[in-house]
Amino acid sequence: MPTSLHRLASLFALALALGASNSPSAQERRPLGWQDVRTFRALHDPALSADGTTVAWEERAETGDGLLVIRHLATESIESIESTEPSEPIERRIERGRAPKLSADGRFALARLAPPEDDEKTPTGVAFVDVVGGRVETAHDATDYALCDAGGAAIWLHRPVASPDHERTKARGGRLVIRPLGEGPRTAWFDVTRFALPRDGAWIAWCTARGEHGEELFVRRLEAGRPLGDPIPLGGSAGHSIGNLAWRDDGTLCAAVITPLSAKGKPEGDSTVVAWSPEGGVRTLVDPQALPQDHVVAASGGSLRLGKHTARVFVAVRDRAAELRARDADDDPKPAEELAKLRAEAEVDVWHGGDLRIAPQRKVEEQRLKRRTRTAVHHLDSGRTLLLGDENHPDVTIHEPDADRFLVENGDRHRRARTWDVGRSDLALVDARTGAVEPILEAQEGAANLSPDGAALVYWRDGHWHLRECATGRTRNLTADLGRQFAQQHWDYAHEAPPEFFGGFVAGGRSLLLHDHHDLWEIPVAGGPAVNLTRGRGARDRVVFRVMDTDPEDPWVPSDGPLLLAGFDERTKHTGLFRLDRDDGSLTRELDGAYRYRRVATARSSGALLISRESYDCYPDLHLLPGGVNGPPFRDALQQLSHLDDQRAPFAWGTARVLNYRSDSGQPLDAAVIVPDGWTPEQGRLPVLVYYYRFFSQRACEWNEIAVNHRPCFPVYASDGYAVFLPDIRFEVGRPGPSAVACLDAGIDALIEAGIADPDRIALHGHSWSGYQTAFAITQTDRYACAIAGAPVSNMTSAYGGIRWGSGLARQFQYERTQSRLGASLFERRDRYIENSPLFFADRVNTPLLILFGDEDGAVPWEQGIELYLALRRLDKDVVMLTYHGEPHHPQKAGNKLDWAMRMKEYVDHHLKGAVAPEWLSTPQDADR
Repeated sequence: MPTSLHRLASLFALALALGASNSPSAQERRPLGWQDVRTFRALHDPALSADGTTVAWEERAETGDGLLVIRHLATESIESIESTEPSEPIERRIERGRAPKLSADGRFALARLAPPEDDEKTPTGVAFVDVVGGRVETAHDATDYALCDAGGAAIWLHRPVASPDHERTKARGGRLVIRPLGEGPRTAWFDVTRFALPRDGAWIAWCTARGEHGEELFVRRLEAGRPLGDPIPLGGSAGHSIGNLAWRDDGTLCAAVITPLSAKGKPEGDSTVVAWSPEGGVRTLVDPQALPQDHVVAASGGSLRLGKHTARVFVAVRDRAAELRARDADDDPKPAEELAKLRAEAEVDVWHGGDLRIAPQRKVEEQRLKRRTRTAVHHLDSGRTLLLGDENHPDVTIHEPDADRFLVENGDRHRRARTWDVGRSDLALVDARTGAVEPILEAQEGAANLSPDGAALVYWRDGHWHLRECATGRTRNLTADLGRQFAQQHWDYAHEAPPEFFGGFVAGGRSLLLHDHHDLWEIPVAGGPAVNLTRGRGARDRVVFRVMDTDPEDPWVPSDGPLLLAGFDERTKHTGLFRLDRDDGSLTRELDGAYRYRRVATARSSGALLISRESYDCYPDLHLLPGGVNGPPFRDALQQLSHLDDQRAPFAWGTARVLNYRSDSGQPLDAAVIVPDGWTPEQGRLPVLVYYYRFFSQRACEWNEIAVNHRPCFPVYASDGYAVFLPDIRFEVGRPGPSAVACLDAGIDALIEAGIADPDRIALHGHSWSGYQTAFAITQTDRYACAIAGAPVSNMTSAYGGIRWGSGLARQFQYERTQSRLGASLFERRDRYIENSPLFFADRVNTPLLILFGDEDGAVPWEQGIELYLALRRLDKDVVMLTYHGEPHHPQKAGNKLDWAMRMKEYVDHHLKGAVAPEWLSTPQDADR
C-alpha cells in the first residue's frame, strides 16, 4: 500500500472510531425501513415575522397530515440579545396548517388548513391564530388569505357558493371576510372574485362579480381600531372584466386593466388601464389613443407593475392584430369548399430544413408566442405612454421598476444555431424615460448584470468581467490586471467557462462585488484600484468565500456594516459562516464545524436571521440569530427552534466522512463516504453502493432528503450495513466516458485501500447523466457486482439526433457544447460518438445491469434504454429493464416511486448480500407460456 494511502486509511479509521465513541451503540438502533421513510417529517414553508419575534413552519411527511408550529419568542418585544433571562417562548400547534403568514409583530398568524389525507370531501380552510392569546379561529371552505399589518386586519376569501335564489347560475364570487387583528367587528363583502393588498399600505382592492361574466372593482381603507370607510368604485360592470390588479408597495396607487366583454363573456373592444390614488381619485391612465404604433393594452397574458418610488406604471401591450389573434386563438377555420374542408382535417407538421426552430420546439413555444406581449410604460408625471423596446428587442423585462434603463435580450437571430450551440442573445439597453433602444452586445453567451439603477452593466466575455457605463458607453476590463482567475475553476464543458458567483452592486452604485474562485473583491464602478476584501485568505486556506444575500428584497448590497460570507472548505467540505468587517478588513469565523449553513429568511425590520444547519447526520433544523449580521457573536446568540433531527434517534443512520485521494494521473479527487454507525475497519469490509453524478463529495455535509424516489435513500442503505460512496467526477472534453471511469476507479481503489470496501461487493448506481456513465463503465471493467442505470443514453449517434420533448429542443447542443462534452458534431468527430457509446461495446459487459425508464421521458429518449436492453439481450447478458408507464424522466406517481425504490434495494441485496432473488428478477416474464 502506498504511504499516502496507509496514512489515509489510518486517519479514516481514527475519524470513524472517534465518531463511534460519541454515539449510542449501533445495537440500540434499528434500520430505517420504507414506512419510516414515508412517515419521516420534513420542514416546509418557514416564515419569520418582520420584527424577528415569531417563527412558523410546517412539519409534514410523505404520508399523513401535517402540523403547523408557531413559536413566539417574546411576549411583548424581542428580548435584548444581551439579556440573560429571556422570556419563555410560546408555542402553538395547528393540525394540517400550511403556508403561514405572520403579522409584523409576530402576535398573529394566518394559515391554510389542508383537508385530512383520508377525507376527500373536506374542503381547504383558513386558521386565524392569536399566537400570544392562544385563540384559534377556523374558516372552512376558504381559499385565498392575507394579513394587512398597516390596516390591522386578517383577510380571507371563501369559495364561491351559488345563491339559493339562482340555482342555475354558476357561482363566481365568494364571501370576503375582514377580521381585525385585535377586538372589533368583522366586515364581509359578497360575490368577491379576488382581492389584492399593498405590501405596506392600509388599503384593500377587490373585484365583485357582476352579471354572468363581468366584474366591478373597489378599494377601501383599512385602519386598525376604526370603522371601515365606504368602498370606492374604480370601474367595471356586468359588461367588463378586471385584469392584472396591482398596488404600489406603500398603498398610494392602485391600478388595473379593464376590458369590455361581449354578451358571451369574451373580450370585445380595447382595454384600458385605470388607476386610483387617495389624493387623485380615479383616472384613466392608458387607453388606445395613448399608445403608439397601433398598439393596444393586452386583455390577458401580461402583467401590470408599478414603480416603487417613481411615477411609473408598466403595462403589457400588443399590436392590434396580435391581440385579435390571441383572442381568436381557439376559433377553428371553417372552409367552405369540400376539398378545403377535407384537407383541413389533415394533421401534419412540416419540418423544413430552413426552419429557425424545429417543429417540436415551435409547438412547445406556440402558445407562449400567441400570448406574447410588449411592455409599455406610462409616466404619471408627464402623462406620456412609451412603448419599450423595438421589433428586434421586444421582450423587455422590468427587474427594477425605478431604474433609468432596462436590459433586453433577443435570441431570435441565433435560433437556428441553438439546435447545436449554447444559447446566445443580442443585448440592448432601453431608456425608461425616452423608450430609446441602444444595442450593446451581439451573440452574448455569458452573464450580464445591470445595476439596480440602470447606470452600469457588468458582463462576462472572453474569460473576464467587463463594465459598461450606460450613460457614456465607455467600457473597461475589470479583472484582466488582477492576477486571478474569475472563470469557474473546475469547468469541464465544451464551451466558454462561466464566471464565478457575481456578488452584486453596492448601494449608491459606487462599487460592485466579484468573486474569483476563493476570494471576494470590491471594484469601483468609476475606476480605481480593486480591493481584495478577504485579503487572499480564501486562496491561502483553500476556502471558497461567497457573499450571502441577507435581504433578498433589497437589490443592492449594503454600503456599510459587516458582510455575511459563506466559507466552503475545499478539503473538509464544511461550509461555515464568516463576518467581514469592511472598516478594518477583519474576517471572523462565526459558525463552523462539519455542517453547511444556509440563510432561510430575514426579519424585515429587525434584521434577525433565520438560518439552517445541516450535515449528513444532522437535519437542517431552523435556528435564529436575533441580532442578525450586526449582532453579537453568533455562537452566543444562536437559538435552535425546530427539532426534527430528533426523529433520527431510533435509527442506525450511519456517519459520513470525506475521503481525499488522487487519480492515476495525479489529479486530486474527493468523495463522501457513509458507513454504518460504530463501524471500524477491524470489523471487516463492507458492501458498497456507489452513487454519483459530477461533484458529490460535499454531500458529507449536506442532509440527504428522506424520501421515496428514483434516488437511493442513503440512510436506508447505511442502516442495513452498506457503505455509500459519493465520489467526485472530473471530465475531459471528448472523453466523458473514459474520464468518468478513471475517476470511479481511483475512488474505488482508495476505498479498498482504506479498508472500507469489499472489492467483490460493489454496486454502481446512476441516473440520467450518471446513468450513462454507469452504462459505459461496465463496458470497461468487471469490478462491479451489479449496476443500476436510470434513464441512460446508450448510443450517442442516435441520441445526437433525438429530441428533448419537454422543451422541443434538439439534443445536438448537448453533445457538441454542454453536458455530454463531446465538443464536436457527429460529422466532425464520429469517432468520439462511437468510442463514448456503451451500445457499441455491449459485448464486453459481464456485469448484471438493471435499467429504469419512464416511457414518457422528455429528457432522455426512452428508445435509448430499449437500444441497450435489446443489445444486451441479443448478447445473452444479464439485463432487466423496468419501464414505468406514463412517467417522465423521474417517476412521479407514489406507487411507481415506491416500487422502484424497493426493487432497487432488492436488486442490490441480491447481488451484494446474497439475498434470495425476488421473482421479478429470477423468472422471465413469459416463462410460464
